[in-house]
Amino acid sequence: MRITIATLMLLIICSSLGATGDWVRTGPVTGTVVDIVPDRRNPSLWYAIHGNNDYTGRLYRSTDNGESWTPTRLDQIASIVVSPSNSEVFVLSDVQQDLTRQLWVSTDLGNTFHLQSSRAPSHIFAHPQDPSTLVGIPNTLPGNLVFSSNAGRDWVPITSLPYKPGKEYSISYPGCRFQDYEFSDVLISPIDGKTIYASAELFFRCGNYDNDERSVTFRSNNLGRTWTVEELRRNNFSYDPAFPDRAFSFNLDDSSSTIRMLTKKGWHLLSHQPILAITSVPGHEQELYAYTLDYNYRGLPLHLRSRDLGKTWQRITLGPANGVRVLVGRQEPTETFLGGTIGGGLYSLDAKGFWKPQQRGFRETSLIDVAGGPPSPILYVISRTTSGNESYLYRSTNNGRRWQNITDRLPFSNAAALGLWGLISNPKNAQHVIVQVGRKMAVSFNSGETWNILKQNSILDNTYFHPVRQNEVYFTTWRRLFKSTDGGNTVKELPLVLPNAYAFTDIEIDRDTDDIYLGSDRGMYISTDHGRSMRPIGPEQHRNCNNCWVSSIVQLSGRGKFLIAAASGIYKTIDHGNTWQHLSTFSQYYSKLYPTDPEGNHIFSIRDFLVESNDGGVTWKNISGEVDPLLPRTYDLGISAITNPFHLPWFVSTRLGLYQTN
Repeated sequence: MRITIATLMLLIICSSLGATGDWVRTGPVTGTVVDIVPDRRNPSLWYAIHGNNDYTGRLYRSTDNGESWTPTRLDQIASIVVSPSNSEVFVLSDVQQDLTRQLWVSTDLGNTFHLQSSRAPSHIFAHPQDPSTLVGIPNTLPGNLVFSSNAGRDWVPITSLPYKPGKEYSISYPGCRFQDYEFSDVLISPIDGKTIYASAELFFRCGNYDNDERSVTFRSNNLGRTWTVEELRRNNFSYDPAFPDRAFSFNLDDSSSTIRMLTKKGWHLLSHQPILAITSVPGHEQELYAYTLDYNYRGLPLHLRSRDLGKTWQRITLGPANGVRVLVGRQEPTETFLGGTIGGGLYSLDAKGFWKPQQRGFRETSLIDVAGGPPSPILYVISRTTSGNESYLYRSTNNGRRWQNITDRLPFSNAAALGLWGLISNPKNAQHVIVQVGRKMAVSFNSGETWNILKQNSILDNTYFHPVRQNEVYFTTWRRLFKSTDGGNTVKELPLVLPNAYAFTDIEIDRDTDDIYLGSDRGMYISTDHGRSMRPIGPEQHRNCNNCWVSSIVQLSGRGKFLIAAASGIYKTIDHGNTWQHLSTFSQYYSKLYPTDPEGNHIFSIRDFLVESNDGGVTWKNISGEVDPLLPRTYDLGISAITNPFHLPWFVSTRLGLYQTN
């Protein structure tokens, strides 16, 4: 085998990368912001929960008004409470096996934390004037409220609530026995410090088979010693210490929803708008923002603004792709906000109305694909939340130094919720990119500025650009093959149908003969007549068998030279597939091969793990743990794709973010 000087140098570089783990973390930070909490007594001090799912994450701290963030050692955090009276920080961990949480407390403005309780409730609410007094909602049964008078070290059940388990009450009809409470929100009045409002769902057993429920808001005028029913409705509450003499109650009952404000004169009705959350604007007493769901359109997020203290509301677009779920106003400078998204990271809104990523210091990112890259400065990535409910498309035009969320430019009303499942860019023109969105595909010829929806009737899976004719694109779906000659605007189905197989897995076109090579879960096939017919090819043991998938096909330099990844290992042919050499028994289930030099001396294999071979595919080494030196060497990064392996630097997408070689 002839090895050129250039190839030898590339092999030396690759060997060095594998040995030293010479990778750096880059790319957009696109995790989910579970919560953002300011310390109103110290306007530059903020806390955030940032993670890869919708419920928990790592605790971060900012001392520069949210411009940059430092991770703490606390992970799997579910909620944060900052005491309005002395800035103590209460942090609750994820639910444990016994349905309790760990409570961590900081008394030095978040610099250090100590474990205050290992059996804390699932939610806590701080007293507006007394830092020692907390009220909690437990996750365990019975669902009574709990009370702490020593800053969360000990918790005592509140047993004075009016409904008693097992006692009969007249609800739908006489004889309904009360079962349990399910509390949802609590407000300790900032006006007098003695009144507590608590919202709950009540559960009753009526007869042998019938159950009944009631929504109730309770009131106590003496810090929980006695209680009365305030109203037969379950309210939510909002209190921002930036306005210490007011609080709000609201609900999402379409038939009788109300927004009310509590002042020294009592509760005042503002409007009848159904909402889920409300945000005050420091320095602007009359301005409010609200978050709700638009049930007239698939329950999508809906944002509202009021400039007359909640009397009237206007619908607005808030944040990138209308995606802000957690919104908090800054004290300095006023008229600015921090907004958290599900899967899109943290953003700030300046006084001129522009949103920008505010993610310096965060680490959580889950990427499922990367495309573009060297020699082009254009890169694309898709991020997705762990739950899979939201996904976003990002673009960089300067080799990954700065990223822009371009999801809202896709030609779909809510692409983030539909799901972005994959992307590919033209190897000869990175401005030409194709993205799969839900059951459709969209194509752009100008780096994602504008898009067209592909005209096809089938769900397209794999996409492949012709190695010579850049506007010729091939698509596979299950057992069928499609072709486009205009870059993807129009798609035509080819006559062939894959016999005795379930699905295509890969496609490669011979740049010398124009023959089409197709991998499937039943072996490998070739078409020598432009897709009109096909015949089996590949190693004999990978023809027409149940577990003989060929997941990756790559052409090497020289006529008729190919490399494949199959169920039983790595194979190579130098005569258009007539004979095959079995190089290795190494196999990653449905992996993809990426040679970094034309002759295939150094190869990456990707399927969750990053594995490399420095001898043409004979021996292999797992280098996933070397990508991030902060992680164990055997750590599963969940690697999904790599950019053009013939050009440095390489970029790989993982479930922890984007990495590149130096």
